[in-house]
Amino acid sequence: SLVENIKDYDYIFHLAGLTKSCSGDEFYCINHQGTENILKAVVKNNKSLKRFIYLSSLSAVGPSRNGKPVNEESLPSPVSDYGRSKLEGEKAVLRYKDLIPITILRPPAVYGPRDRDLLILFKIIKKGFFPEWGSCCYSLIYVDDLVNGIILSAESDKSIGRFISFQIITIIQQPILQQR
Repeated sequence: SLVENIKDYDYIFHLAGLTKSCSGDEFYCINHQGTENILKAVVKNNKSLKRFIYLSSLSAVGPSRNGKPVNEESLPSPVSDYGRSKLEGEKAVLRYKDLIPITILRPPAVYGPRDRDLLILFKIIKKGFFPEWGSCCYSLIYVDDLVNGIILSAESDKSIGRFISFQIITIIQQPILQQR
């Protein structure tokens, strides 16, 4: 059982989460209640935990406002069931911050090997087509960079009790725009 298998770990990286569903309830069941269940098991059975790292999402904050990138101080305003469920997961983690050392990470969309969602967009752009989304800035992170950030957050005492949002990067560079 989860409760019995969660003891004797120095670090717990809670990276699991549901990103696609036809049901808002399913998002909450996995992303919020699942997180709550793990936290209860940790508090009950792992008294020596050095860090609980929760991988949330920038979707928990919602899109940027006034053209400024979101950051740790941005007021959350998620626009999807996924984002709202990740925000509820964050709130669950925060309720345990006095019992266990926690860090909450908010990465943007992740791309890399075996990714199917963003691969389609990259293929379209590579062929010289550019989706008309207006003047928007999109945040992405390469999977290897995300893994490095997760490891750094576990190694740094400065990240205890903090939210960490990853830096905004633009996926659409000037040379692509000139190919239109």
